[in-house]
Amino acid sequence: MNSIISVDRAKLLPSEWDHLAGDNIFLKKDLLIKLEELNPCHQKYYVLCSPEPDSIVLTYRLNLNIFTYGFAAWKMPVTIIGVPCSVSKKGYHLGEKTKEQVFPFLNTLKGPIIILNGDAMTPSNGFAMGNTLPTCRLDIRWKTMDAYLLSMRCHYRYRLHKAMKKWQGVQRVELSDQKLFDEAMYELYLQVYDRSHYKLEKLSIDFFREFPSRIIRYEVAGKLLAFIQLMENKEELIFLFGGFDYGLNFQYDIYLNILLEIVKRGIEGGYKTIDMGQTAEDTKMKLGCTRISKTMAFHHSNKMLNYIIGKCANFLSYHEKDLKFNVFKETNDENPSGTA
Repeated sequence: MNSIISVDRAKLLPSEWDHLAGDNIFLKKDLLIKLEELNPCHQKYYVLCSPEPDSIVLTYRLNLNIFTYGFAAWKMPVTIIGVPCSVSKKGYHLGEKTKEQVFPFLNTLKGPIIILNGDAMTPSNGFAMGNTLPTCRLDIRWKTMDAYLLSMRCHYRYRLHKAMKKWQGVQRVELSDQKLFDEAMYELYLQVYDRSHYKLEKLSIDFFREFPSRIIRYEVAGKLLAFIQLMENKEELIFLFGGFDYGLNFQYDIYLNILLEIVKRGIEGGYKTIDMGQTAEDTKMKLGCTRISKTMAFHHSNKMLNYIIGKCANFLSYHEKDLKFNVFKETNDENPSGTA
């Protein structure tokens, strides 16, 4: 007989949880414990059993503008199935024995619900489907940064060389201790967050000081330009967050150069892929990234509101830009737009 276990604290999760999380590092118990400490937002964990643990779901609560991708602003408390630090990974795993029970169970949760970052999922039970921001992924097939640049068509390579010239003289300093992440660096994160069109949670300075990651700062003549926060997941390098000085962006071409810094670290570090995140897909696709579409689903426990949500799903969804770039010299006839 199937059963559902509800857990309020990550440290109480059953031993099978990490196995079910698989390659999703953000669903691992140790990181979930850390997220509860650094970004508490009423996290709850569910394990669907048949009779052994088979499917897992992470939820959290956020006062969210449900028209984040639309034309209006309407904030309300929402239950989100996802990872509470604005990453592109899923907040659930569907096991073979209980996957048909997951969405009927979520249907019983009270209030508005949003499932983020699904991969071709097909919820039922009154869930309306839409899209969220796509993930940009770079599959690495070069041994050196020079080989990467030489593989590009000339006009893409020219643009990067132009940016790299502005970056000459910039110093790279990897923090030996994350607690060295200071207020000036946090201010750069806030600059990016405040200008973002797709806001979720605002992270505290302690997140950067304590969440397991690598932080690299970039400066010139003692002047802070930017920082990036990276995370390793076996053969994948993950770009978590960054910040940069918008006032100096044109002078140093900062944003493009920090993306190139991530590509360089991915190549030189021997990774197979880089998860470049979910924003600025046009710029990242010009670096050779593939755009991976992500779905989201909406539901409300109130039948009338759920009907309205179903009719408005198009306004709640992100609409991908029609982008087509042929970055590398060899033509990819099967996928010329870089979409997936």
